[in-house]
Amino acid sequence: AYAGYKLTKATAKFAANVIKAPYSFEQWNSWREVDGFMCRTDSDCTWLDNDLECQDRTIQFSLQQGWYNGDYASIRGECDCRDGYWWDGDELVCRVLSGVDVTLAVILGLSCSTLFCCCCVIFVKKCICDG
Repeated sequence: AYAGYKLTKATAKFAANVIKAPYSFEQWNSWREVDGFMCRTDSDCTWLDNDLECQDRTIQFSLQQGWYNGDYASIRGECDCRDGYWWDGDELVCRVLSGVDVTLAVILGLSCSTLFCCCCVIFVKKCICDG
């Protein structure tokens, strides 16, 4: 949830937006809380971070009809970071996905998989020996 300083930070970025929206931050945030960070074009995203873009998504639910002052039918997707970036929800910015991040994710994934396999082997051996 956008609480405390995140709400303040997002409000400030919205107010500083060069393309003045015909709706308030409070309206936009109420839509976002229900449907997510929906968009029509990249400009609906870049006010929060220049590395956000409008990525095409199949909308499988009914959108709030207030989106973009009733222009909800033109929504084509959801704002997300460009390829090679990840969303830092604490700082409300896209961060470069570094090789270190990928390496750590792979190591963590392999470690969890190995631990899971070991637990399965121990469980099966226990069942066979006790059974």
